[in-house]
Amino acid sequence: MMILKVPGDMDGFSAQIFLQRYIGQMSGVDRLFKEGKVRTLPLGRKLDPRTPLSRGARVLVFTDNSRSIHEQTVEVSYEDEEFIVFNKPQGMPCIGKAEKGINLYYHAVERMKNQGEYDVASLHVPYVCNVLPAFIGGLVIVVKEQFLFEYMLEALRERRIKRVYRVIVTGEPKQSALLHGFMEQGGTFSKAVLQDKMNRNARPAALRYRLIERHGELSLLEVEPMSCYKQQIPLQLAKAGLPMLGDKAFGSSKANHKFGIDRPAIWMYKIVFETGHNNYLEYLNGKEICAETIYMPGFGYFMDQKEPKSVRIEFLNKKQIKQATKLAQNSFMQTIARGEEKSDVLAFRERVKPSMLCRAIEQGEMAIWGCFGPEGMDGMLALADQTRIELLFVKPDCFNKGIGRALLKQAEEYCLQHGKNELIVDTPISAAPFYQKCGFIAQKEIQQDDDIRNIRMIKQC
Repeated sequence: MMILKVPGDMDGFSAQIFLQRYIGQMSGVDRLFKEGKVRTLPLGRKLDPRTPLSRGARVLVFTDNSRSIHEQTVEVSYEDEEFIVFNKPQGMPCIGKAEKGINLYYHAVERMKNQGEYDVASLHVPYVCNVLPAFIGGLVIVVKEQFLFEYMLEALRERRIKRVYRVIVTGEPKQSALLHGFMEQGGTFSKAVLQDKMNRNARPAALRYRLIERHGELSLLEVEPMSCYKQQIPLQLAKAGLPMLGDKAFGSSKANHKFGIDRPAIWMYKIVFETGHNNYLEYLNGKEICAETIYMPGFGYFMDQKEPKSVRIEFLNKKQIKQATKLAQNSFMQTIARGEEKSDVLAFRERVKPSMLCRAIEQGEMAIWGCFGPEGMDGMLALADQTRIELLFVKPDCFNKGIGRALLKQAEEYCLQHGKNELIVDTPISAAPFYQKCGFIAQKEIQQDDDIRNIRMIKQC
C-alpha cells in the first residue's frame, strides 16, 4: 500500500497521467484502476482514471507487494552489446540496501540474465560506473564486463564523458555562469559547506549552468559540474542565490511549500561521449544519450503537453546491430516464419546476420534505425539505397503502439533529404495490410526474394 501526494506541478492532471508520470511508466497502471486499487483519501472511494486531481490531494494505491511501484520500473535509454544506460527513478539507490525495494544493480542483473549474458564465472556481470545518490534520478552507466569498467572509470575521471543535469531553481539566474569555490564535506550530522578560500579540508568545486526556460519564479537550468562531490550542485546553486526546488538541505522551505514540491528537482538527463580516437570507446565518440525528465519533480511547470513522449528513434551503431538482429529474428519467428518453409527461414537468418548489416552500413549501402521505449529497443528499420525498406520489425508485444508508423515516417524524411521521392518495400503478403494503411500501394507483380514470396508496394513521398 502506498499513499501519494499530488505535487503542485500536477494540479489538474488526470489520475492516470499522475500515476504514470509521478511514479513512472508502468504497464500495470490500467489494471490497478480496473481492479479498484486506486482510491482517494480520506474517504477511500474508487478513483476513475479520468478524474482530475488537485494539488495536495492524497491518493491511496494498493500494490501487489511491499515494494513501491516506481521502484519496479527502470527505463533503458541506451543499450548495446557492451553496456546499458538506465534512466534511474528518483528514490532508488544504485547499489547497497534499498529501504522500500530493490536497487538498480538488481535490475541490471535481471536484464542480463533474461538476455543470456550473465555469467559470474567469466565476470560477465553488471558494473555500475557513475553511482548517483538515491535522491537524484537520471542516467546511470552499467557495463557488462570488468575490463570495460576500467575504461569507463578512466573516461569519467578524465571528463571525456560529460554528465549534464537539469535542475529547477528559484531566484534570478543569469543566462549562463560559472560557479566555483572550495567545498568542505560535512560529517555524519552536519551539512557540507562552501568556502571562499582553500583550506586543508576543502577541495576545489566548480560547475557551469545555462538557463533553459523561465516559468514565473521558477527557472529550468542545464548544469554541468566540473567536479563530482555529493551535494555539490544544490550547495553551489544555493550559495549563488538559486536554491533548488524541493531540496530540504539547502533549498527554500517557503518556495517548496508554495509550489507543492517535496523532492529535489534534479535529474541527470544527458551524457556526452568525447572519448577521442584510438581507444576502445572510440565508436561512441560524439554520441549523446538523453533521458526523459518528465518524472523530475516540478517538471510539469515547464511542459506544454499533457502526455509524455512515448518513443525515440535514432541511428544504430555497430554495437547495437546485434540487438537489432535479435529483435528482427524473434519477431520474424513469431509472426512470419510459421507459414514459411525451413529454407526460407534459414535464408532470412543469413540475410540479417550482424556482420552483413555492419558491412552494409560501412559501405554506405544501408541506414538502420532503432525505436526505443522505456524498456529498450522496441522496433528497427533498415533502409537500403535511401529508398528501399529491407527490414521493418517490431516486438510482438509492442504492436499497435505506433512504432512501425514512426519508423516509416523517419525513413520517409530520410528519403526526402536525399532527393528521393518514393519508398519501396517487398513485403510478405501477410504484412501488406499494414503497409496499405501507411499509404503504400500494392503492385501487380508477385516477387520471389530469397525464396520468400513477397509483394512489392510503393509509397510516393
